[in-house]
Amino acid sequence: MYGLAIDPVTPSIVYAGSLGRGVFKSTDGGVNWTLVKNYNASTVRAAAINWPDSYVGTQMQGVFIHQLGNLYLPLVLR
Repeated sequence: MYGLAIDPVTPSIVYAGSLGRGVFKSTDGGVNWTLVKNYNASTVRAAAINWPDSYVGTQMQGVFIHQLGNLYLPLVLR
């Protein structure tokens, strides 16, 4: 696992980036993990939470934002 982010509101929720698999989420403090988003073999290098949004940075595809239950969308910097 590369990027790791802990939800500041619900600390049992953890997001982790992986080598070539995407973003995984745990709702039990890291005991069990579920694939949230696969980035087509791109390594997720960073994960961050600025509640209620979460962000992931990939090696090849850029930065994505997850807003209030929506899918991860490309983040457009202005």
